[in-house]
Amino acid sequence: MGQVKGKGYVKAESGYSDEFKRESIQLYLEGNSWRAVGRLKKIGKNTLWNWLREYEKKLDQPNEIDVKIIEQDELYTYIKKRKIECI
Repeated sequence: MGQVKGKGYVKAESGYSDEFKRESIQLYLEGNSWRAVGRLKKIGKNTLWNWLREYEKKLDQPNEIDVKIIEQDELYTYIKKRKIECI
């Protein structure tokens, strides 16, 4: 593993593959606790937390999609169902 200089300290680069990170995140998203994922994958909870933050940043980037057609059937069905429940 190489070394990366940070703000006044030296931090080791991650030696984990993207696939390993994805599997660990998936285990957490499926309902396993931080501790359970850490035990299963033999990683620290802070490591998992950092991977989740990286994953979240990727999700926050909006994809530009040019929408010209909108399906209204699902929305109509949902509103109709809610209206019936309220009566």
